Amino acid sequence: MAAGHYLCLQKQLTVPLSGTVNWPELPSNLPLVEFSIALLIGALVGIERERKKVGDHADSLGGLRTFILFAEAGAISGWLSRELDSQWPFAVAALMVGALIVVGYFFTSHTNGDGLGMTTEIAAVVVYLLGGLVVFGYRDLAVPTSNRCMDWWRSSVRTICSRDLSY
Repeated sequence: MAAGHYLCLQKQLTVPLSGTVNWPELPSNLPLVEFSIALLIGALVGIERERKKVGDHADSLGGLRTFILFAEAGAISGWLSRELDSQWPFAVAALMVGALIVVGYFFTSHTNGDGLGMTTEIAAVVVYLLGGLVVFGYRDLAVPTSNRCMDWWRSSVRTICSRDLSY
């Protein structure tokens, strides 16, 4: 066997160790990079919400997997809207995601009994919109926005909660 080759034991083939690999062709309209970015945005916010959930409300809406699904729902519906040249898939999916969030909020607040904030629910809507934003071609805006929105929302809630509202 010549140097620079690897012997595959299963099929007795030699495969060069250097050079290019011919991968199967993927459809040109399949936005794998955009779906991956949406996944990472959902994971980023989901991890933050998961950490917050451990400290405050163990039964609040969503965590890591849920926020990844919200981001991917935004990305997939955005991709369908772009491919079908219609805004309806994104709008219908937004209504479905909104309905899921409202049902989850009422279910959680009913079982918990005490008042819950809406930070997680607002974050879920923002993550859905950011997933769509990535696919619509604004990923340079969506990635920093995901982190900035969470920082802004946290600081706004802390500011409002720390104020003395009794006059």
